Amino acid sequence: MTTFIEALADWSAPREVFTKHGPRLLRTARPEADFWRAWTDYKSDLKSAGIAITKADGGQWVVQWWQPVPDAANREQTLAASKATTADLEIPAGNGCQYMPFQLAGIAFAKDKPACLIADEMGLGKTIQALGVINADPAVQNVLIVTKASLKTNWSREAEKWLARPMSIGIASGAEFPETDVVVINYDIVTRHRERLRARTWDLVVLDEAHQIKNRNTARAKAIIGHTPSKRAQQHGEQVEPGLVAKRKLALTGTPIENRPDELWTTLHFLDPKQWPNFYRYAARYCGGHFGRWGYVTSGASNLADLQRVLRSTLMIRRMKRDVLAELPPKTRVLVELEPAGTEDALRAEKETWARHEAQLMRIQAELELAKASEDNGDFAKAVARFRSDASVAFREIAKVRHDTAVAKLPALIEAIREDLDEADKIIVFAHHLDVLNALHAAFEKQAVLLTGATSQADRDDAVQRFQTDPACRLFIGSIRAAGEGLNLQAANMVGFAELDWNPAKMSQCEDRAHRLGQRGNVLVKHWLVPGSLDARMIGIIVDKQTIIDQALDDEPGPLKVAEPVLVPHAPQNGTRVQLEAEGLLITTAQRQSIHRGLRELAAVCDGARRLDGCGFNMVDAYIGRSLASQNDLTDRQAALGRRICRRYVRQLGQELIDAMG
Repeated sequence: MTTFIEALADWSAPREVFTKHGPRLLRTARPEADFWRAWTDYKSDLKSAGIAITKADGGQWVVQWWQPVPDAANREQTLAASKATTADLEIPAGNGCQYMPFQLAGIAFAKDKPACLIADEMGLGKTIQALGVINADPAVQNVLIVTKASLKTNWSREAEKWLARPMSIGIASGAEFPETDVVVINYDIVTRHRERLRARTWDLVVLDEAHQIKNRNTARAKAIIGHTPSKRAQQHGEQVEPGLVAKRKLALTGTPIENRPDELWTTLHFLDPKQWPNFYRYAARYCGGHFGRWGYVTSGASNLADLQRVLRSTLMIRRMKRDVLAELPPKTRVLVELEPAGTEDALRAEKETWARHEAQLMRIQAELELAKASEDNGDFAKAVARFRSDASVAFREIAKVRHDTAVAKLPALIEAIREDLDEADKIIVFAHHLDVLNALHAAFEKQAVLLTGATSQADRDDAVQRFQTDPACRLFIGSIRAAGEGLNLQAANMVGFAELDWNPAKMSQCEDRAHRLGQRGNVLVKHWLVPGSLDARMIGIIVDKQTIIDQALDDEPGPLKVAEPVLVPHAPQNGTRVQLEAEGLLITTAQRQSIHRGLRELAAVCDGARRLDGCGFNMVDAYIGRSLASQNDLTDRQAALGRRICRRYVRQLGQELIDAMG
């Protein structure tokens, strides 16, 4: 029958069409005399073989030949794989990095496809999976990553961490375009660099937060997917605009459809223009497309179950947190760098203030560490008093400039929260200063509640209740100190910090307003920072440790309460005075000599660098180590302190000498 039908007309090439019965191949032709004779004689047989007759818009008859898709079995396998939470394969990763099983399944789904939509729920590591696709395919040598401005630095940092082979990474700005293996650019400036972007055939293009191109008529969408004007528009001079050229394409978004299905077509067309060539055909099937009073209406929704099946059986993988909950850590912390525009003066003031205090803070910290090893209790008491006094002065001055930076970054912060509300149902935002909290509440007043130290108990209860139960209330804005304890806010699974607290334990308590009994998913914690700010300095300690930094102080001669532990540029983990005394009693003479030797070797080459550079001590250790090295002999406590320091420099001293220290 197939051969017979082939001879009846001049058929078009087959194209895949998604119908209510699933994907089908469609070929069309104009019926001639041979066809009409066959239609008269074998009508029922031709219908059974997939032949149908319809009229085009101009009234001409058109023959349609519907055929099954040859790889239907593969589609079913792909459909199952689109929900997979584990995969049995090995993918290289950066040093010390390890994929979660569901992330391996995502990489496995995408690695053999020329186009893929990774639509996992927010917080499941779509960035890591995209980088895993690069690691899985050695042929990928140049990559373009398009993302939001606030996420460019995060992508660069994650790429450096996760990529398994050497690749240069550059971030594009409005004025500069890097000639690197991996280029990270934000949506806002793709039109400025359209010629450079199109000049390369990219091995892989990644659209992060792909819903950013949901409006096909925007300049950014046209620069990425291309644009073919209507014939009338071309006659009036509008030019055809080509899109990006890529061998492989990835789109990442936790919200592929933010409001309605017509927003998804642009992403699908970018990924596979042959499969999704025409917006209006897509809209008629999935958007309830129809002609209304003011033109063609595409704001509806139709056949959504079929759309999901079509997407999953071809190019989309999507898992929810509930699907992989057992594999998720309880919290995932990420840093989001905001655009620094408008914060320049505040950052300059921060830098100047910090420079005035940094050296002094390191000196008094070193004196305090050395005083712990002193045999004279009076030395320790004096060092504690100096530390308390000098740190308090520095804290007050630095707190003021940090506040000024928090106010300056408000416009960028508000925009970042708006973008996050596109993905997360409910968000908790913490800040420290009242004017920052009030400004955030004013920006989101219709969908937010505010809780500060001035909020009455009745209003506190109302705010919590509304946030927990009212779908329209999507933002809880609270003071770190006033709202960080005692509240149940597990309706949210995202927590954001507009400002940081000096005490990491306070921030952990804030996180636990969402991460508590009743929370059904992983909690995503975001820190919104301005590059180069003091908060950016602090966050490395807070996120890595997320515990109160050991102040190495005990209750001799009296309790010392320092509320700003992160203020110290470097807080050595050298133990308390009591611990050093106990350790020192067990150190032998030979071990003491080895410790002294190690200290002197490091002091001899020390260049006083502020970071570990392989040349002696660094930061506060330089003050302490040089002082101990200059001693004629070490006391028990000094030997214990010296051994703790030397162990941090095993690469310079060698394992043999470290072992000799005991």
